[in-house]
Amino acid sequence: MAASESFGWVVQPEGDMFAGEIYPDASALDGPVPQLMRCGWAFVVLCADTGKVIASAMGVPPPWITDIGGAEAWAMLQAALRVVPGQRSRFKGDCKACIDMIHADMSVATSAKRALARVYAILLTALE
Repeated sequence: MAASESFGWVVQPEGDMFAGEIYPDASALDGPVPQLMRCGWAFVVLCADTGKVIASAMGVPPPWITDIGGAEAWAMLQAALRVVPGQRSRFKGDCKACIDMIHADMSVATSAKRALARVYAILLTALE
């Protein structure tokens, strides 16, 4: 696992902000022991009118995220932090666990029983 999180633009939008159709994704490569797991995330943003790529980024989540569900939530967070306020954007994720937590009540998503409560607390606040 990486010592710290990272963020890198592949297609950098003007002002580092965007609005459009956002497709977050993540992956986790298992190793023979948990210490060798590697997580990564990315997102791509398409213009809602033209379908052209207007932004994309990638990186690794912080070391306290140790599974694909957490990496997926981190990808959504990284995109949510860069959406132009007041402009319509839509997330199109494929991680059912993430989508369920985004639609859940804040108290459910951030319950102490949830391993990813910390990332969902940040994500749900960013999505407001």
